[in-house]
Amino acid sequence: MADVMLGKLSRYLLICGYDCEYRKNFPDRKLVEFARSEQRIILSRDHELCLELAADLPTTLIRSTKLRKQLRQLKEEYELTFTREQLFQRCLKCNQKVVPVERKTVSGKVPAKTYNWIDDYYRCSDCASIYWHGTHFEAIEKRLNRWNLLDD
Repeated sequence: MADVMLGKLSRYLLICGYDCEYRKNFPDRKLVEFARSEQRIILSRDHELCLELAADLPTTLIRSTKLRKQLRQLKEEYELTFTREQLFQRCLKCNQKVVPVERKTVSGKVPAKTYNWIDDYYRCSDCASIYWHGTHFEAIEKRLNRWNLLDD
């Protein structure tokens, strides 16, 4: 569960295949209640949140403001792996898993240029958002490689 200061980190954790909740409209107390009810680890840059409000919960105080260093910290502290196969396995809108779908089922639901270029598609099992491995996938993979975070 990432607090309001860690939106980009939470998005990258999702991109890397990890379950991470992020609610930018949650005040600290509500975030703590949600984390407690869902049995989640709280990720925060806020000392007060980690040391006082959530003292009885597992928390990680994120030390850096740099995304690269934040990911490195979590990778080391939790022994996370970031592999190409894990990328984009969760929905970026609702955090649920995505599943492969037949190409013909997305016809008319993705841009025609994309449909003509891409063969493999994925749909969120909950909100039905559609995903594919295009230029965004390649850019994220290159960034993680450049940061020496990708494990394969």
